Amino acid sequence: MDAELRLQDFSLEDYQEMITGSFRDFFEKECPSTLVRETEAAGYAPGLWKRLVGMGAVSMALPAEAGGDGSSLVDLTLVAEEAGSVMAPVPLIADVVAARLLARTGASGELLTAALGGDRVFTLALQPLRGGARQLVPEASVSGDVVALDGSELVLFTGSPSAHVPNQGGTAAGWWEPAGKDR
Repeated sequence: MDAELRLQDFSLEDYQEMITGSFRDFFEKECPSTLVRETEAAGYAPGLWKRLVGMGAVSMALPAEAGGDGSSLVDLTLVAEEAGSVMAPVPLIADVVAARLLARTGASGELLTAALGGDRVFTLALQPLRGGARQLVPEASVSGDVVALDGSELVLFTGSPSAHVPNQGGTAAGWWEPAGKDR
């Protein structure tokens, strides 16, 4: 039996090189190490977040039908890689994943507009709800909007951000409780 060797080319396309370069330049200019150190306690720089949203980092995550730019996950990974290279204190991953999930489940246009504009930060509970018990949620100290699995139902809970939980990663994690939150 003869085996055929197939080579795959994982080189970036020209437009992907442009995405990488644009976001690399953005983060080098807008996220110096001094900003990272200044915001380490909270794990969040709201001004940087607004400017990143203005660059289209969230809109590229959503499909065109939901008002986004319809970029691929590879494109989003390139942005995340550049954010990670400077340890940018922004809720990029949690917000993008939650916004994509909201778009996929048919959330209202008003909600998606808030996600696209960066006016609201969205995040995800990483564990299904268990009798209303609190859980550590990424970005919960900067987001009052948490998408969580309640039984077999995906629910968006809205409320105030939780208190920040200091952590070695310098993230905006917080203890989140579904009790008392609007559904």
